[in-house]
Amino acid sequence: MNTRIRITWFAASLLVVAALILSACGGPATTPAPTTAPTQPPPTEPPEPTATPEPTAVPLGEPLKIGVMSDLSGGLALFGNEMWEGLQLGFDVTVQLVYEPT
Repeated sequence: MNTRIRITWFAASLLVVAALILSACGGPATTPAPTTAPTQPPPTEPPEPTATPEPTAVPLGEPLKIGVMSDLSGGLALFGNEMWEGLQLGFDVTVQLVYEPT
């Protein structure tokens, strides 16, 4: 009986190795040849600049408040504290981070 189990495991191992080898030999997928776009002469005049809209969400001079949900206690406190400190370092002085424990 012991020999039969060894042969079964050996055969299963060979099948797994053969499947891995065959999957690695698939080669790269073929892609169609790139088509060339018709060439156009360069424009004679530069395009007119487009107007950028003025930001209206936050009035200038007031801080932008962002709420943060994080684990600052318990099992994930290590990651939550690192995230909180990283956010404080990464934001500008015009952004005010707000933490309110629940």
